[in-house]
Amino acid sequence: MWTFLGFVAVCSLMSPSEVTARANPSAVLFVVSPAIFEKYVSNIFLKDGLFKSHVQAFPFPPGSPPAGKELGNSIWGLHIVKVHQPTVSVELKANSTVQVLINVRLLFSAQYHFSRLFESLDFTVDVHFRAIRSFWNYSVGTVRLKTKACNTQVTIAKIISPSYLIRAQVRPLIQNILTATLPGALCQAEEVAAYVALYNFLYTANVLLPLHSAASLQYQLATLPLTTPDFFLLPFRLFIRTPRHTTLLPASSHTANIPSLNGHDLCLVFTQDALNHILSVMIRLTPQEFITTPQAFSGSVQLIDAVAVLLSHQECPKCPEKSPLKILLQVVEAISIILQPSGYHIQLSLKIGVASKDPLGALTDLFVLKAKLRLNVDLSVHENRLIFHTTLSKVELHVVSSEIGQFHVTSLTTPIHLLLVEMLVPRINDSLDGGIPVPSLLNVKVDYPRFLVLPSSLALCI
Repeated sequence: MWTFLGFVAVCSLMSPSEVTARANPSAVLFVVSPAIFEKYVSNIFLKDGLFKSHVQAFPFPPGSPPAGKELGNSIWGLHIVKVHQPTVSVELKANSTVQVLINVRLLFSAQYHFSRLFESLDFTVDVHFRAIRSFWNYSVGTVRLKTKACNTQVTIAKIISPSYLIRAQVRPLIQNILTATLPGALCQAEEVAAYVALYNFLYTANVLLPLHSAASLQYQLATLPLTTPDFFLLPFRLFIRTPRHTTLLPASSHTANIPSLNGHDLCLVFTQDALNHILSVMIRLTPQEFITTPQAFSGSVQLIDAVAVLLSHQECPKCPEKSPLKILLQVVEAISIILQPSGYHIQLSLKIGVASKDPLGALTDLFVLKAKLRLNVDLSVHENRLIFHTTLSKVELHVVSSEIGQFHVTSLTTPIHLLLVEMLVPRINDSLDGGIPVPSLLNVKVDYPRFLVLPSSLALCI
C-alpha cells in the first residue's frame, strides 16, 4: 500500500512552475472510496506473489551465536520455507496519512545446536505488521512518502520437534532471533512493493491522453493527496497540448465540490470551467459558406420562400425576387456548457449572413442575423471517454444588420432551425465524437457512471 502511497511520488510529464495545493482550485478531482483504495493496495502487494517472494528471499544471519563458537545453544541455517497468503487491510487517516496492516503466517526451518549435537526444527510464526506513512513534499505532480511507523509483532504458533524439552528450550531463542531480524525483512519487502506501486500510480495518474487529432489532454496531480477516513482525494490540473502550444487550464473561479460517495467506488469531478475550456478546443468550427440548394439541406426551398416574402414587403429595387441564397455560418462567442439537475446544455452564438444575387447577377448582402443556440446534451462514458451528443433545442434570432430595411425574424425561425439542425449540429457532433479522455486511476475504468450535477461541476460516479 505504501506502494500506492508511494506512487504518488511519481515523475510528472511536465514541469510548469509549482503552485501550492490550496492556492489554485483544481480542474478535476478524483474521490476514491476506502474500499477501492484498499483493493488497489492489496492487489499490488499480492499480485504475482510480490510481497511473499521478497519476504521469503530475505537472507537471515547464518547462525547465532556467530561462527567460531562451538559450545552453547544456537540456531543455524534459519530460512523461510513458505509464506502463506497474506491479508492486507488499509485504513485512511487524516492529514494525508495511511495505515497498512498485514497479517501473514510464515513457515521456518533451521537447525538447533546444543553442545555438540543438533536437531532439525520446523516452526510456524504468525506475524502482524503495521506501517504508517504520510504524503509530503509535493512538487510538480510528484510527492514523497514519509514513514511514521513500521512495527512488527511476532508470535510463534507451533514448533515441530521430536523432543518436548527441545521445544521448550528453543522457543525463547527463536523469539529473540525473529524479533531482531523479521521486522527488517518485512519492512524491506514492503518497501519493494511500495516502489512497484509508485510506478503503477504514475502510469494511471499523471497521463497524457489524445483529445483529438490535433491536441492531447494531460492530467497532472495538483497537490498532495488528501485523506480522511471516508475518502481518498486526488486533485488534478489539466493541460491542453498541441504541436505548438501547451496551455494550463486556468484556475477555476469555482472550486470543485467533493461529492458524497453514497456507496459509489469512485467519483470523477470536472469543474464547469474545465469542461468549457476543453469543449472550446474540441469544437473549433471554421466559418461555413454554402448555397441553399435542395442538395445542401432539405429546407432550402422554405428558406428561399421566407426570404422572398420579406423582400416583397421592402422597397428594394436591387433585391432579388426569388433565387438561391448564399449563407455564412460563423461562431462569434465562446461555447459554454450549462449543468443543471434537469439536464445538460451547450450554448453558443452564431452569426448568420444571408446574401443573394440581384437581377443583374451581382452578389448582394441582404442581412446578418445573430443566433443564440441552446443544444441539449446526452452524456455517456465508454472506454474511459466522456462522450457528448447534441441536439438543437432552441434558437433565438436577432437582426444585427440589414440592407433591406427593418423586418421581423419570426418567419425565418423555422427554416433557420432546420438549417442549423442539418448544417451545423452534425459538425458539432463530429467535433465531439472522440469525447474527453479520462484516466483509469488506480486501474479503475470510469465506464457507465451515474452523472451528478454539483454546484458549478459535474461528477461521474461508479
